[in-house]
Amino acid sequence: MISGTPPLSPALTVDKQVSPADTTTVAAGDGLTYTITLGNSAGTADATVAVTDDLSGAVDDATLDAQSLTVSSDSVVGAFSGTTLRVNGTVPAGQTVTVTYKVTVKADGQRGDSQVTNCVSPAPGRDSPLCTTNPVQDSPTNPPTPTPTPTPAPVVSPTVGPTADAGGGLAPSAPGWLPAVALLLVMSGIAVAGLIRRRHTV
Repeated sequence: MISGTPPLSPALTVDKQVSPADTTTVAAGDGLTYTITLGNSAGTADATVAVTDDLSGAVDDATLDAQSLTVSSDSVVGAFSGTTLRVNGTVPAGQTVTVTYKVTVKADGQRGDSQVTNCVSPAPGRDSPLCTTNPVQDSPTNPPTPTPTPTPAPVVSPTVGPTADAGGGLAPSAPGWLPAVALLLVMSGIAVAGLIRRRHTV
């Protein structure tokens, strides 16, 4: 029995990673880098690639940087169409091709569900698309500045005006120096009286 040469066959694998890693919480302004890895390292023939990466669950919460798209081999082409990245071409036997791109998380109040999610399909060996999700946490808000307590204004005592006299008119207030003069006159009278008594005694 003559054994024939085994037929050549591709062995395409598709993997999807995100940095920061899947399920890592991010915040406004953070960047996310996605990498799609197309492997054919176990294949003995070129593998045909026709996969799509659905960004509809990402662009409601992050801004796509279309210029960041890079493909590691000319045998594969990637292009954005609306909210979808389409990747087509071939991966040579025994080789691996990577496709990368970036997004930036939108500011607070500008996001959708704050879950940056995208899914690549088909993913050989899986019944469902291969997805990654990064929840977004709102930035902490600064506490309001307390309102300063106003300082009470100083209380000014009212000025005492002239008092009313017996006739109903206003009697002028006594000058501030009058008590001192009165005291001086009293003391002078006492001194004079004492001098007179001394003279009579002599």
